[in-house]
Amino acid sequence: MSEPNLQNIPKDFEIEMPTIIGESPTQEDNEIANMIYSGRDNIGRKTRSRSKFMIPKQTARSTSTTGSMFSVSMRHAFIPFPGGVMLAADYSQLELRIIAHLCKDKKLVRVLNSGGDVFKMIAAEWQGLSPDEVSVNQRQQAKQVCYGMIYGIGTKALGEQLKISDDDAGCFIESFKSKYTGLKTYMKETIAFCKKHGYVQTIKGRKRFLPAIHDTIIHARSQAERQAVNTTVQGSAADLVKIAMINIDKRLAEVFPDTKRPHRMENQTKT
Repeated sequence: MSEPNLQNIPKDFEIEMPTIIGESPTQEDNEIANMIYSGRDNIGRKTRSRSKFMIPKQTARSTSTTGSMFSVSMRHAFIPFPGGVMLAADYSQLELRIIAHLCKDKKLVRVLNSGGDVFKMIAAEWQGLSPDEVSVNQRQQAKQVCYGMIYGIGTKALGEQLKISDDDAGCFIESFKSKYTGLKTYMKETIAFCKKHGYVQTIKGRKRFLPAIHDTIIHARSQAERQAVNTTVQGSAADLVKIAMINIDKRLAEVFPDTKRPHRMENQTKT
């Protein structure tokens, strides 16, 4: 889906409202801006002194003074048909639980089954602390390293997220893997499988071929290695979500047989 992508609606977020609303640009301001964007002045000559992306100062009239926060929820733009209900369902830490199942790391499985704050527990195990000693920053670091490895993030990107150097980010990843040896072994074996067979597969058997796994260019090869691990996790998560969606729809039809169906299904024969 695109424009908009209805499967990836942004989460709720807040914006800071200005205390004074600035003036709108005048027609003259807009004409000047259009001439600059087109690269020509008012008599048709190409402009050289200004970038085509530069906006005239006259258009920047709003004040920098800010006021209260305003919450924006894109998801509230979606409403059910009259008499209908929208149902939301989600898995908790799905990708993390998938990789724990695949790698069979006993420490990670124990943490996920503990019932506590998952990322606080992971940070405690990683840093050798008790859960109560884990700071908010340490919990966030553990979360970002966890998902960074699942999503195939590089040390540079992780360093930018954590606001640390690339070397420190690399040390974070390696120290994390050393605590969860099952995870490290699984990633290594997955990459080896992909190099041998040219593909990886999800938990339900869908295959993804990655020819770049043998590329002589190290950047392309490293990306394929990250994609190999990422596909087995996120691809498997997608398998389970799709199965769950189908099962939920079937179950709702059984429990509420007289419920109005979505408009596109009204004329379809039930199977």
